[in-house]
Amino acid sequence: MRKRSDGVARPVQILLIFVSLFLLGCTFGLKTDISECRRTVIPGERMECLHYVALTYAYLNRINDALSACDEIWGTVGAPHSEDDIGKRAESERNLCYYDVAKIARDKSICQGINDMLTYKVAVGGTAVTRDVCENQAGRLEQLDPDKYYAPGNSNLCTIVFVLPMLVVYLLRR
Repeated sequence: MRKRSDGVARPVQILLIFVSLFLLGCTFGLKTDISECRRTVIPGERMECLHYVALTYAYLNRINDALSACDEIWGTVGAPHSEDDIGKRAESERNLCYYDVAKIARDKSICQGINDMLTYKVAVGGTAVTRDVCENQAGRLEQLDPDKYYAPGNSNLCTIVFVLPMLVVYLLRR
């Protein structure tokens, strides 16, 4: 068995690469099968499954499918249980789903889907606060979108043209 200059044998190196790839591959298991969620009987598991499917669709840039999955959280789980805690959780999960999809898509207009689905209104107005936070964060992420650096009226071009060269000069002088 030949050893490399750093003392690690080639089979050990190959084994480490395969183990690393295996562990990385297992951590990225996103759900894309919405029918699996529909077969789930336990309401909490169904809500989480639909939320994960919506996140996967959002990362795949299938925003309409993601929003449909978010709506299904309320439609299949929340509406039949609108008088108990399952309905309250479904409403909250649906709103968080919209919030997550808006951040992934970098589109603050999606935040308008965050609504009170139940007939009662909570005194603290949690939905309005969630919508405002969503619009704020999605708007900030929208400004950081690399596709919009060269948009007219956007200050990101200023950062690239003026601040970045000054930073490089500063680092070279040190």
